[in-house]
Amino acid sequence: MIDEQVEGLTRPDDWGRRRGSIRHEVSLPAIVFDRKNNAVACTIEDISSTGMALKIDLKTPEPGREALEQGTSGRLEFSVRLIDGSSQKVQAPVQIMWRTPVGLGLRFKRLDDNLRTALKAIAHAAVEARVSDPAQNRRGRSAEHRKVMLACRRTAERLLPNIIWTLRTETGRRLRHEADTSTPAQAREARAEADLLDEKAIPIGRTIERQFLQAFAVVSDLDQTQELTVAPMLLKRGDGSSGPRIEVVNDEEVEQDSTIIAIGHSAAEKFKLKLFQLNVRLANVLGHPLDPQENPLQPATTCRILWQATVEYCDSPRVRRCLHDAIRLRVVPLLGELYDAIDKTLDDERVPRAFDRID
Repeated sequence: MIDEQVEGLTRPDDWGRRRGSIRHEVSLPAIVFDRKNNAVACTIEDISSTGMALKIDLKTPEPGREALEQGTSGRLEFSVRLIDGSSQKVQAPVQIMWRTPVGLGLRFKRLDDNLRTALKAIAHAAVEARVSDPAQNRRGRSAEHRKVMLACRRTAERLLPNIIWTLRTETGRRLRHEADTSTPAQAREARAEADLLDEKAIPIGRTIERQFLQAFAVVSDLDQTQELTVAPMLLKRGDGSSGPRIEVVNDEEVEQDSTIIAIGHSAAEKFKLKLFQLNVRLANVLGHPLDPQENPLQPATTCRILWQATVEYCDSPRVRRCLHDAIRLRVVPLLGELYDAIDKTLDDERVPRAFDRID
């Protein structure tokens, strides 16, 4: 069993929490050996108490001879300067948890005193580097800011599953209703689309959650304190590129459906006062306003994420029509509940309301 108690990587008030472990971005040369003892030079880019993310540069292997396959075991070797100034060489047995053409994620098979001491030293150095960086000292990256914005993120994470579930079930229900009132050929198509929507429920949900939280991390500065980043296994290959890229929402790359834009504008008008109050409070926490084009709390951005994540996996004029009605009639009201919940979170964190100081 892995002992995860590593000072600097387990305290809840430290830098870099995401998922279940605190993370630190670093840059440390290392060598990773695969199960056949082939050595591959790499750079450690991310550490936690349970594993690391590595950057590698491998040539295209011969068929059947690919090194560092996902799920296999290996060994990592690196040297680190300890807090007392001495140098220490570390060897750690690892398991490869994920793999991309340019990187891989390792999980430690065991955490001994030697490795624990090295991880502590790396974490300490990473924190010291950030503290000495003037760009990290702005108000928006204070401990209090992170605490408030992480609380808001947790609130959004708690409510997102219900929004995603409502989107899928309501769209599927409308597709099946159309099947019941259509010709036999159209009914088969509608039922097949509803079945496909159910089949793709997990990737659609993960895409929505990933894009929403990634956008929230950017507008709330959490991405710059390593509080929230996109999981490496969710990277995908770009169009003809040699490396992976993060799949993000981009209006210039993805053609927008005019109907979803109209829904976003209508919802923004409906929640105008709530959004004003919420954005003022969050701006007070951050020390700067949220970018309206990237803010996932803006209905236009939320609806765009929901729409694109769905049509990427299941698209037809019928799906778009049912999706439009599902978002407009069932999902938009849930956005109001999301705004109220985040407002309540800000109350709990003692953030002043927008009108508190108006006489």
